[in-house]
Amino acid sequence: MATERAARYVKQFVGHWGEHTERIEDGESIVMYFDADDRYGAYTVHFEADEHALTIRVRSQTRATTDAIAEVVADHLGRFARRENLNITWTQ
Repeated sequence: MATERAARYVKQFVGHWGEHTERIEDGESIVMYFDADDRYGAYTVHFEADEHALTIRVRSQTRATTDAIAEVVADHLGRFARRENLNITWTQ
């Protein structure tokens, strides 16, 4: 999604979820690994930021879980970016 604040939003996600997960950081790219739980099972969220856009990839064992996690991510992003009118587009 287009945004000039991509790195800031990634930092907010890491700050919000960072204590609950293992993560690998590589510059402006971060992959967060969430252990299996009763609600979602195991999943990953990959954030990649550049000066003009934020790309987020969600991976899990089922399409339903991927969709649910994507909705949670979009909800958090909407709160983090409440002053910016973001157009979030998910692709499969």
